[in-house]
Amino acid sequence: MLRQVRAMFLVLLASLASTTFVAAQCPAISGPCRCAPSIYEPVAIICENAGSLSNALQAIQPARDISIDSLTILDTAIPNIPANAFVGFTILRLVLNRNTLQSIDDQAFNGPLIDSLVELDLNDNNLGQIPQTGLTRLRNLRKLYLNRNRINTLASNAFAGYESKDLLIKLSLAGNRLTDQSLTDTAVFRPLRLLQELSLETNALTAIPSAALVNQRGTLTNLNLGLNNINEVPVGALDFPNLTSLSLEFNGITVIPPQAFQGVPNLQYLYLTGNKFPSWAPEMFRYITQLRTLGIGETPISVIPNNAFMVSVRDFFRIVFSSSFPNEEPQPLTGKALSLVGWIILAIIMTILLISICLLAMVRYGMSHRRKKQKDQEIEDDARMMSSAASVYGVGPVSVIERPYSTVPPVSLDLPAAHTLDDRASNYFY
Repeated sequence: MLRQVRAMFLVLLASLASTTFVAAQCPAISGPCRCAPSIYEPVAIICENAGSLSNALQAIQPARDISIDSLTILDTAIPNIPANAFVGFTILRLVLNRNTLQSIDDQAFNGPLIDSLVELDLNDNNLGQIPQTGLTRLRNLRKLYLNRNRINTLASNAFAGYESKDLLIKLSLAGNRLTDQSLTDTAVFRPLRLLQELSLETNALTAIPSAALVNQRGTLTNLNLGLNNINEVPVGALDFPNLTSLSLEFNGITVIPPQAFQGVPNLQYLYLTGNKFPSWAPEMFRYITQLRTLGIGETPISVIPNNAFMVSVRDFFRIVFSSSFPNEEPQPLTGKALSLVGWIILAIIMTILLISICLLAMVRYGMSHRRKKQKDQEIEDDARMMSSAASVYGVGPVSVIERPYSTVPPVSLDLPAAHTLDDRASNYFY
């Protein structure tokens, strides 16, 4: 117990020391900015409602000579990022959200930032296209977020001028105004040779943009096409051998042929929530045997037939299902594997129950037998004591009260009368 208390104390002390060390790394900055350090980002700074970019940068001047893990500027009027805005700052992750940003000067990121910036988040601004100035000069950019802007077209050379085009692994364009026409050119994403994660969620697509992603066939692992107007999944449209996660949520899909997933054999997470197909063929999972999670909520599916999962998948397969049309007559899933597991579990439960009953009976019998022996011993001891008392004091017959629980017959205490030496005949000769 003492060791456990000591270990807990050491863990608490280490955690406190770690927190103190993390907090100590953040410099003393002034409002409207504040430090928000964490274990993963010891130097994290947040500025809100700063009025202007210059005000925010002036407030964080004490951090100019250190490496900033994360700088977030929110709800500040920054319609344009001027040249040399971040000179002297070394920042790994820069977040500029809800700042009405419309343009970026080509020299905006001059200084250490050109090499240090790894992640840039420009969500919720007013950009009308993929920025062609400023961002193009960033040399080590890995992640770029342009969600909820006003981008309605993607030029064929949109990323051709980016110095980090060979390093970018994540691109998010959710919540823009992209249409099928925006993604017909196969050259759009061609420069992004290592792209792994792409989000085109909440746009105006009516088809899977297979042609635009032909160059990412071997690299793409996560594709989000949710909240569009895609109404079918043609065979061959999904040809990404290394894809592990696919979202087609809240589209207008009415039917999915089983062969549609032939090109994604390593798929582990499939999200189909909010579509219009009333059922699916049992063979739909034939080609995606690595599937771990299936989301099919908010669909017209009213009954899950007993052969819906005829093609077995991994043991830890999980279904996320919610529907406003529950089964009137639920049909439980069946199958040899499920039945065998069920019988094994039932047998284990019954065995445990039987053993518990036997142990309880044995314990009760032992306790009852022990109490009986104790009572019998008490009766024998009482009888022995009374017999001894009668022989010493010469008392008359002593009656013994029979106890109803005793099985030992009463002991007779009728002893011969005691004699003195005077009562005996004189047989002595002198």
